[in-house]
Formats: sequence, structure tokens, C-alpha cells
Amino acid sequence: MKLPILKRKAVDRLWLVASNRPTSYEDREFSPDGETIMDDEVQEVTDVNFDPNLFEQLVLPSPEKGVGASDAENALILFQELKGMSPKIARDERVWCALSHLYGKDFIWRRHVHGIADDKLSRTLQTRYFCRANGKDRGFERDNALSRLWWWAFMSSRVESLTHAEALETLLESTDFRDTVVGRPTTSIIPHVFEALLLIYRREKETDPNSTFFSRKNPKNDIEPPYRYFAKLINRHGGRALYDTMDVEELVDLFWSLRKTINENVIVP
Repeated sequence: MKLPILKRKAVDRLWLVASNRPTSYEDREFSPDGETIMDDEVQEVTDVNFDPNLFEQLVLPSPEKGVGASDAENALILFQELKGMSPKIARDERVWCALSHLYGKDFIWRRHVHGIADDKLSRTLQTRYFCRANGKDRGFERDNALSRLWWWAFMSSRVESLTHAEALETLLESTDFRDTVVGRPTTSIIPHVFEALLLIYRREKETDPNSTFFSRKNPKNDIEPPYRYFAKLINRHGGRALYDTMDVEELVDLFWSLRKTINENVIVP
């Protein structure tokens, strides 16, 4: 079937419901011609097709498959199933709001909302069902439960030295690493920089499987986790104009040399 898209007034109405009557989301009754979505407020994106049953394929974190691994699997499924989706379409909140409320609502509830305390319920709904709670850029790539899966998969699809699945698994293995990469435009916009950072992460883990370099919980640093300082060094060392001229191998060599300058036993100034 065709990808649904809501009219703006429907999105705004749902936002008010999530903000003022969050407990009404427990029933997750969002079918058209109802209280919150009128029949004429659901339209179609003719260039994108999908099977609404795809959400039944998505998995939840478990002891056997943690958060990163399950997110990687789900991102790959969603990316492959939304046939014809483009970055331009994927930057429209009305699309993700439609998918989140009409088809992915139960998955989002089980994955992100179930068990949340009442005083945090409204904020969680605003973050996971919409793309505006923390600003548009963060909303699409880090907040909305479905949009972020697609964007992680899109960025990973441009990696040439790893399979799509391997790139996703690398990006999502560590939440701290993922947020550092996705949250910095220089690293997420330039494909070669994005790929080089994935390779740096893999080299770090291969060098020391127990490395905590890409974790904010690193006990050796009282001021700033070393991976954040590493990201700042990358930004300081060169901008987009410079990195655009370098290939992946050159970037890996450069970034690894910067990485080796950081001694985790010393507090980073």
C-alpha cells in the first residue's frame, strides 16, 4: 500500500492529545474518522510503498539481542520495506507521525513507552511519536521511534567497506558512540567521514575488546569522556571542505592518529 501522510492539523491535534491527555494513548485508537484523525486528513505519498505488516517483523530488546542489535535489525527491515522512500520525504514529520500512529503504534509503545512513569509519559510520547520535541534535526535522526531507524539505515547504506548490516551493527552497538556520530553534522553529512568513524570504532574494539573509550561511563576521566574530546579534535582538525577531499583510508589514518594522542589515564583539559 501507499505511504500515509497526515495533514498538518491532524499532527497538531495529536500533539495536543499527547501533551494534555497522554493516558489516552494507552488504547492507541488512532484510526481515521475517529476523535483525533479525520478521514480526509489521511493522504498518500504515491512514490513510496510498504507492507503495513512490516511492524510485526520488528523485534524488542532481549537478553539474547540487546538494544543495539535489535535496533540494527529493525532499522534494516524498515529501510528495506519502505520502498521508494527518499531523504526529502523522510524529512517530513507528517509522514512519520502517520506511520507512528496508524501502523507502528503498538511497536513504539512496547519498545519505548510501556512502563514509563506517569510524570514522564507525555514527554516520552512527544519524543517517540513525533519529530519536534527537541528540534527538527534531533527529532528525525534521534527521537522519533521510526524516523531514527530509517535515518540510521540510510546513513549506514552509504558505507562501502562494510555490509549494510555490519555498518548498522557498528553504529548502534554503543549508544554513546551512536549519539556522537549522528549528533554532529560534520560526521553524519559527509559519507566518508561517517564510514571512517565506524572503522575507527571497529579498530578500537579489535585492539581492545574491553575498551571503554567510547563510553561516557569511563572512570578514568573526571571532566569529559575521551570520545567527546576525540570528536572535538576531529572538528578542530579540519572542516567539511578539507574532509570532502579525502578518501576513507586517509580519514581513518588521520582519525586514528588523533585517537592515539588521547591518553585515557590523563584528565582531558
